[in-house]
Amino acid sequence: MKFYISAAMMLFAVVFAATADAAYRQTVLASKLARGEEHVVLAVGGDSTGNEDWEWVYQTAKNLGDKFDYNVDYYLYETGKPGNWAKPKRIFSGSSTRTLVVYNCSVSGAPHQYLTSEGRSIGTLFPEKPDLFITSYGYNSQAKSNYGKMLLETIDAVRTTYPGVDVAVTAQPPKAAGDPDSLPSFERGLSIRLLAIEQRFHLIDVVNAFRSGSNLISEDKIHPNKAGQVKWTEEATRVIAGS
Repeated sequence: MKFYISAAMMLFAVVFAATADAAYRQTVLASKLARGEEHVVLAVGGDSTGNEDWEWVYQTAKNLGDKFDYNVDYYLYETGKPGNWAKPKRIFSGSSTRTLVVYNCSVSGAPHQYLTSEGRSIGTLFPEKPDLFITSYGYNSQAKSNYGKMLLETIDAVRTTYPGVDVAVTAQPPKAAGDPDSLPSFERGLSIRLLAIEQRFHLIDVVNAFRSGSNLISEDKIHPNKAGQVKWTEEATRVIAGS
C-alpha cells in the first residue's frame, strides 16, 4: 500500500512539472508549420501501438495537415520492402505545395534499441533531419524505473546523427490490471516522464490522458483499442501542435 501511495504522489509531481514546462515550449515542427515553411519533417520511432492507419501516428499526421493546411506525405517502415520504406502515401491534401513528410518507423515488437541494433543506422532509417523526433517505446521491454536512462541512449544516437533535433517522448499507458507487466509498465511510464523533465523533452503523456477515460485498452490487456487511439491522437496532436 505504501508503494502505491508514494507512486501516486510522485506521479502527480511529475505530471505537474512536465505539464508546466511544456506549457510555454512550442515544438520546432509546429513553429515551422505555423510559418508556412515549404518542407517540414516528422520522424517517429515506435512499436505496434503506432503502425496502423487507424492508430495515433497516421491520425496525428492528418490532424497536423488539416490544422496547418499542409500536404502530408506518409512513409511507413516495413521490413522486407526496398529500403524498408513502403511507398509514400499522400494522406492529406492542403491548398498549396507545402508538405509535411512523416517517417513512421513503428515496428511490431520493437524495443527502444531497435533503431540502432542489427546493423541499423539512424541516417539510413531517417534520410533527412527531422524537425521533431518522437519516441514511443516501452511495451516490449522488461525494464522498470531505469527505463528512461535506457531510452536516452537511443535518443542520443539520433541527436549524434542530427545535432540539435527537437525531441518528444511518449509515456505509453500501462498495461491493464491482470497483465503481469502492468506494474513494471507503469514504472517505465514514470521513468519517461522524469526523463522529459531532466532533458526538457516534449512529453506526450498518454498515461495521464488515459486517466480521464475508461475501456481504452483492448481485450489483450496491452494495446489501446480504437477509443484509446483517439485519446492518444488527441494528446499527441495537442503536444506537437501546441494546442
